[in-house]
This record gives sequence, C-alpha cells and structure tokens, in this order.
Amino acid sequence: MAEHRVGAGAPMYLYIDPAGGTDYSTVVCLTRVSKSDSVDTVDSASACGPNKSIGSVNISYSAEGYHIQDEDTGKISGTSLRQLLRSRTTVGFKISPQTPVEGDEVETGTGFLSSLSSDYAFDADATFTLELQPFGSPVITVTAGSSKILAENDDNLITEDSNYLIQE
Repeated sequence: MAEHRVGAGAPMYLYIDPAGGTDYSTVVCLTRVSKSDSVDTVDSASACGPNKSIGSVNISYSAEGYHIQDEDTGKISGTSLRQLLRSRTTVGFKISPQTPVEGDEVETGTGFLSSLSSDYAFDADATFTLELQPFGSPVITVTAGSSKILAENDDNLITEDSNYLIQE
C-alpha cells in the first residue's frame, strides 16, 4: 500500500471528547504533529539460543498548537486540556485536517494526555505542547476517492466503494 499524506496544505486539528467518546467538544489548532510507533522485542532465550518475537506496540503523539475557543461550549482549550491531564481522564480523540481531502489520514481513538505545557503572552497567541498516549491502536482512516480501495486490518481485507474509509 502506498504511503499517505497527512493534511497537505491544510491546518491540522486535535478534537477531544472529555467523556472518551466521539462528541468532540474541545478543539485545538495544531502547528506540528509527530507520531512515534515502535514494537517491543521479546527475547525468550533458552538453551537452544535466542528466541525473538514481536512484543507490544507503543504509540505516542507529540503536538504543538494554539489554544482556541470552542464556539458551542465556550471552553478555552488550554484550561480544558490541563484539567483533563490533572484528572487523568480517558479522552476520545481525532487528529485530522479540518476538511480532509483524498489521501489525507485521520486518526481516532481513546487515550490520555501525559504532558502539557503552555506559553501565554500579552502580545502573542497562547501556545502549547502536549503528549498524547493512545490506548491500543488508533483507527487510521484514509480519505479516498470514488475508486475501490483495499487495506488490511487484523488479518482481514477491508474494501470500500464509497468516498470514504480505509481503516488500518
């Protein structure tokens, strides 16, 4: 499968549901997002030599962005994010361009904020950096065109004929 782009030329947003679902009431504009994926190696050495096998997958996100106010709830993201971090809340999240176009990746899942720092100034936008640790493997959806697309998910092939979804 070809590599996919993420938000080429479009602002990226982090949508958060403090209740752990998909009712995203907190939105922050991201200026940078990085993702780290790694797989642990399990070495069960025996008298016959090393026995390496695949361990658990570790995924984390780092991001920088601007605090913005949600139009519906009036919440300012910086305060809301800090409250979620300090209360050790499981959140639902989506990392996505505002309007995904063909080839854009959108990641959704649940997890928790593991670090947050903010910078406030009187003459500049308030900024933040954060670390997000997902539980399990987030769902990756690739916005597709009208053609049929194939992908693998947990050893199953997924096909989709509409204008949406590949899930990995």
